[in-house]
Amino acid sequence: MAKKVVALLVMCLVVVAAVQLPSASALDQDGFATAHEDDKFSSCFKICHKECTNAGAPNTLCEMKCDGECFSKGVKDKLPNIQYGLIQ
Repeated sequence: MAKKVVALLVMCLVVVAAVQLPSASALDQDGFATAHEDDKFSSCFKICHKECTNAGAPNTLCEMKCDGECFSKGVKDKLPNIQYGLIQ
């Protein structure tokens, strides 16, 4: 019985590692998404973050600022489509 529990635990670890591997390889050395995952949010975030850190702001502050700004831009872009879909 103990061997089965250990085998199940090992299998769970293998599955978790297999799931984490593609998400880790989707990031380049800077921690940003690579070109195949580069959408409007990630490109906005990358530009904003680089400008913010070059201005001398702390990394955490830049991440919070850019995350909020780029998320808001994405919602604004999608909002007219959502409202239009609800009216019909």
